[in-house]
Amino acid sequence: MNEKTCCTQQLKRTSQDSSPTHLLLGLFTKLNIEALSSVESHIEQISEMKSVFDQQLEKKHAKAFRIPVLEELQLVTHIWLYIQGYLGMDYSLANDHATQTSNAISGLLDQSADALRTDFNQSYYLVFENLKQTNHRLLDGNGGLRNGLTS
Repeated sequence: MNEKTCCTQQLKRTSQDSSPTHLLLGLFTKLNIEALSSVESHIEQISEMKSVFDQQLEKKHAKAFRIPVLEELQLVTHIWLYIQGYLGMDYSLANDHATQTSNAISGLLDQSADALRTDFNQSYYLVFENLKQTNHRLLDGNGGLRNGLTS
């Protein structure tokens, strides 16, 4: 039995006990850990490559070169934080993850870690604020559902 089959069978067993959203959270937690680890373990090589592009090419041409591992980490982090917001998880945890990722990649993207962290946190708040507003519209002043709505 190969590794992929084992993982698929384990996922099927786990999925019977978990909601799809919690499975997504688990998947994107794993993807974020792997992507961040990959960037951190290759940060010197990525930095050197970027430096060569910046020194040898005009600025507009140097920016045309993409670093897929950085793009993957950014995308995975945005989705991961979005899922955390959807689940209503604690903001401080999401902020810690955004900070960790931002600190790791800020020097490679020529952006401040704080600006990157703020950008990542917008993914958390994008869904979290919408859910809060939706729940507020559905609930009466006593924490119950408004008239005509059933649970």
